[in-house]
Amino acid sequence: MGDLLDPRESRKPLVLGLGHPLRRDDGLGLYVLCKLEARCAPFADFLACGQEVLRWLDHLINRPQLMVLDALDGGYPPGTVIRLVRSGDGLLDMLSLNQAHSHDNNLGLALALTRERGMPLPAVIIYGIQPADVTLGNELTPCVAKAADFLVKQLLVDEPWYNLRCLSDAVWLASDQIIHERTR
Repeated sequence: MGDLLDPRESRKPLVLGLGHPLRRDDGLGLYVLCKLEARCAPFADFLACGQEVLRWLDHLINRPQLMVLDALDGGYPPGTVIRLVRSGDGLLDMLSLNQAHSHDNNLGLALALTRERGMPLPAVIIYGIQPADVTLGNELTPCVAKAADFLVKQLLVDEPWYNLRCLSDAVWLASDQIIHERTR
């Protein structure tokens, strides 16, 4: 991942890949991050956090937007793609209720520490996929791998790094994962 700037300076939106690459579908955030970085580096910074969000706390500061990529257990069928759009404060409240995010403790604590420092919290968009298997292994399950390809395309359509984009929560079941490509 590229070099990041001084944490006190205003910066580009940040795409954050979460997960553990040796726990099958839990490595999804890191997988999608790698697929996106080469195509979207001019628009956002990219950071592979794995499970160590607190280690990278200074890189979350002064971001207009934070896009989080991760396996997300929302109780849906495996391979379901989920987009959650929250203010930083809204996400912090949601994570404190321990509702949606598999790495909620680290991300929630990082956001709380950012707020405690007196820094504004970024708008947050979480892109996740309902995992099928998070046991030991280094490959995504077939349904999650297929959904990850859809998620990459959906991110390119959404262009969440632009502040003026109005996105809302969304859920795409496997049967709904069809992208209509924009013509340029």
